[in-house]
Amino acid sequence: MPEQPYIPMVSLITPCYNCSAYLPRLLESVLAQNYPRLEHVFIDDGSTDDTHKVIESYRSQYEAKGISMVCRQQENQGPGGAVNHGLKLFTGEFVSMPDSDDFFYPNAISKAVQYFQLNPECGILQINNDLFWENDLQRPVGTTFQRRKYDNINDKSALLEGYLLEKYQVMASTGLMFRASAFLSINPKREIYPSRSGQNWQVMLPLIYFTELGLLEEAQGAILIRHNSHSHALPTTKDRIQRGIEHEKILQETLNSMCLPPDQDLHFRRLLAIKYHRIRAKLYAKIGAWQKMRQNLSALKKLSASQFTDYGAYLYFLRSLVYKK
Repeated sequence: MPEQPYIPMVSLITPCYNCSAYLPRLLESVLAQNYPRLEHVFIDDGSTDDTHKVIESYRSQYEAKGISMVCRQQENQGPGGAVNHGLKLFTGEFVSMPDSDDFFYPNAISKAVQYFQLNPECGILQINNDLFWENDLQRPVGTTFQRRKYDNINDKSALLEGYLLEKYQVMASTGLMFRASAFLSINPKREIYPSRSGQNWQVMLPLIYFTELGLLEEAQGAILIRHNSHSHALPTTKDRIQRGIEHEKILQETLNSMCLPPDQDLHFRRLLAIKYHRIRAKLYAKIGAWQKMRQNLSALKKLSASQFTDYGAYLYFLRSLVYKK
């Protein structure tokens, strides 16, 4: 009798918070996969609705399909804290982190694993997905790869710099899969900075820098754009300032975890400092915070990074005074 081919386990990690209304769509898409070895880790992040009940209602269907289900509940820590918990639990050779409101097409996991098997040097795979408004799943409004044009996918420093400066947009977690051995070689403690967001940056950037990045061009799932989602709500200027401070902290912690050579580490930290001082100078000007605006402009000057356009912040400030009257 011929020996059966080895089939690696794929782990899915899904952070969940008050998502009982749309979680079944993801669960049904996992059940519809044509890949035979799956593990699904759910982290219920302090939900106050029926999220946990919905997950458990699918346990028997998962078991009948041979899919291992792991469900843990915790006090609310945000998506970053939930992913941090889930990273401690996966056992598969490949890992994906689908969001609770997205879903896979039936061949998605098979296609991703096949890519890894054909490209053994690949440590992380970016997978194209269709984009839909939540109330219209018949007509995609675009794809996640639509505006993704890398200058040179093999230039690691340029790639990391492009992400830090947001020249490239970090993929939604549903569009990422990574090789567990590559992740554990970089992050043996399975830990990311426990922020309330930014988990995709923390997982993806070290893998992109230290391993090979692969691209799967054919759309393998659907990412929903929800009008009330955290990432698509219209923030106030003060919200944008606070989010920028938090995001800079996340990226600094990510660089800490990467332990880069001193010259490279200094280079990337300088780029981050310039980026966020420039952003904050303009935002503080918009709300009339004169002192904080000047502090950020002074910081740019100390970094020898001042540009003529930076002083447009003064125009924002003067405009804010006019609107206050």
